[in-house]
Amino acid sequence: MINFHKYGYFDIKKLSNFLSNKSIKLTAYNPYWLFLWSDVFHPEIAFKNDICYIRVNIPDVGISYYPPIGEDVSYLDAIKEIEDDARESGIDFNIGPVDDTLYYKILGQKINLIEYKKYESYTYLNDDIAFMKPSKVKKAKKKYDSFNRSHKNSYFKRMEKEDFNSILEFINTWNMETNNGLDSEYYQILNMLKLSMEHMYELDLIGIILMDDTTIYGYAIGGLFGNTAYIYQLISLDTDGIKETLVSSFAKTCGIASRYLELDYNHGDSIDDKLKESLNPIGVEKYYATYGK
Repeated sequence: MINFHKYGYFDIKKLSNFLSNKSIKLTAYNPYWLFLWSDVFHPEIAFKNDICYIRVNIPDVGISYYPPIGEDVSYLDAIKEIEDDARESGIDFNIGPVDDTLYYKILGQKINLIEYKKYESYTYLNDDIAFMKPSKVKKAKKKYDSFNRSHKNSYFKRMEKEDFNSILEFINTWNMETNNGLDSEYYQILNMLKLSMEHMYELDLIGIILMDDTTIYGYAIGGLFGNTAYIYQLISLDTDGIKETLVSSFAKTCGIASRYLELDYNHGDSIDDKLKESLNPIGVEKYYATYGK
C-alpha cells in the first residue's frame, strides 16, 4: 500500500517543489488551495521513490487519486501502485483531476477519462481584469461601471488582521440572508476562511475587502502560485457588479506579480460560468477524470 498521511501545512512546500517544473494551472493542483479547502476534500499525500501521490475525497464521487507527480515517472508502474492501493483499501479505483498536460499519458494506460466541467478552471490575463479593459471585457465592464456609479463611496482595501472580526460577522450575516442559516456547506466555507486568517501572513495570502464607511459588500481571498493569481474564496452581497468589482480589485492587488488570473468552481459564493465567460478567458483548463458529468 501507499503510505498516505493527511495533507498538512508542512506538505505545501514539498508539493510546490514537485510542481515547480510543471505547466499545470488547474486549480485543484494548487498546493495552497488544497490545504485551505482540506475540510471539503480531505486530501492525503505520500512521497515514494521520487514520486508524489495524492488522493482526495470528491463530494458525490468518493476517493479519487491524482495522477502520479514527478520527473521521469513510469506511469505503467505508478498507476499499478495506485490500483493496488485502491484495491487493498477497499475503495473504487478513480483517477482525477487530470489536466491537458497529463491527459494522453493517462489515456495511454487504457484508462477512460471524462471531462468534468464543474471543476474546470478559466484563465485570464491579469491586466485585462485589473483594469477592466473595455475591448476585452465589455459585458463585465458594464456591470462594474454600474456598481461603481451607484456606490461612489465604495473602495477596496487589503484585508488585515484587524478586519478579521468584521469579516466573520459579515459571513455570518451573508449565510443567514442567503441560506436562512441552514446551508450545510456553510461550516466548510467558514472553516476555510478561518484557516486562511490563521495562515494569511505566513502563506502570503492576498485578501481584499470591498466596502464603504458603513457596509461590507464582499471579500475575496487568494494567492499567487508561480506567475498566476488564484481566487480561493469569494463571498459577496447579491448586487449586480459586486463580483466583477471584487475580481478586478483582487487582480489590481496582485499587480505585476501575476501575469495570469485563474478562476474555478468557487466553494463559497458562486462565480458562475456566465461571469467567467464575460471576463473573456484566454483559455479553459479542463478537468478530466474517470468520473464526471
